Amino acid sequence: MDTNKKKLADLRDYFLNGGSTEADDILTFLETEDEEIMQFYIAVMKKTYPDDFGPKKKKAKPVAEPDPVIEPRYFLKDALTGLVTELEVSKQTVDKITLVVKEPKELVNILLRGEITTIDLYQLNKLSDNAEHLGVPVAKLKQLAELAKA
Repeated sequence: MDTNKKKLADLRDYFLNGGSTEADDILTFLETEDEEIMQFYIAVMKKTYPDDFGPKKKKAKPVAEPDPVIEPRYFLKDALTGLVTELEVSKQTVDKITLVVKEPKELVNILLRGEITTIDLYQLNKLSDNAEHLGVPVAKLKQLAELAKA
C-alpha cells in the first residue's frame, strides 16, 4: 500500500491537536471506510514519527540514597577527675548491652591453618609468650603477625 505523505502529515497534526482516537472518527478523517487502510496509516505514522507516537519510554526514577547509619557512641565520665573515657559494645542481647573501655586495635590478617584469620596484635602483646591463643602459642602468632605487617 502506498501512503499519501500529505494525508500522513495531516493525520499526525490531527492527533497532536487533540483529535479523536475513535476508529469511526479516524476513518472519516482519512475519507475511507477500509479499516486496513486506517491500520496501515497508523502503523506508518508510528514508524515515521516515533517520538510522537512510538512506545513511551519509562523515565528512570532517581534512586534515593539510604540515610547514613549513625552508630551510637558511649562514654564514661569519672565523677572525681571529670575525665571522659570512650566505651565500646562488647556484647549485645535483646535486653542487655555490655560495654568495655575502648582500647586501640592493631588488626592483622594472617594465614592460620589454611584460613585467613584476623588477630589483634595489641591484645597479643598483653599475653605472655607461653600462653596459647586460638590453639597456637602466642609467640608464634606474634611472629606471623609481624611478618604479615611487613
